Amino acid sequence: MSGFGIGGVFGLWGRVTFHVVRGDFRLGVEPSWRFELSFLFEKLDVYSRALDLIEDLDVIIESIKGRFPASRLDQLTRASMSIPLNIAEGSGRHRPLERGRFFVIARGSAFECVAVLQILHRKKLISEIEYTKRYGDIQRVAKMLSGLISHTDKKALEKGFK
Repeated sequence: MSGFGIGGVFGLWGRVTFHVVRGDFRLGVEPSWRFELSFLFEKLDVYSRALDLIEDLDVIIESIKGRFPASRLDQLTRASMSIPLNIAEGSGRHRPLERGRFFVIARGSAFECVAVLQILHRKKLISEIEYTKRYGDIQRVAKMLSGLISHTDKKALEKGFK
C-alpha cells in the first residue's frame, strides 16, 4: 500500500491530519483559516445595517449630483463609510477601551450623516418621505452603536479599566 490518510481532527490552530505513507507516519496541520474565515464584526447586526445605510445614502447622493456641491456630498459619503469601517476596526481591537473608542467614532459619523441629511432636506434636495426614512435608519444605527458602546464600557469596568 503506497499511502492512506486517517481522517482529520480540528484543533485550536486548524485541522490536524494523520497520514501513513510507505510505512512512515506523517502528521500535518492545515491552518484553520483555510476552512472558515470570518470576522466578529460581520456577525453584528449594526454592521450589516451600516452597510445598508451606505447603499441607501448612495442613491440619494447620485440623485442630487450636480445640484449640490460635490465636496459636501463627499462629506456624506465619507461619514457613512466611516460607520462600518470603525465598527470593523474596533472589533479587531483586543482591549475594551480601544474597541469602545472606535464605536464612539462610528456613532459620531452617524451623527454627522444626520447633519448632512438635514441640510439636504432644508435645501429641498430630498423629499420629506426620504428624509424621514433615512433619519430613522441612521437613528437605529446610532442607538445600536450606543448599546455596543455601553456593553464595551461594562466589559472594560469588569476588567478593571476606567
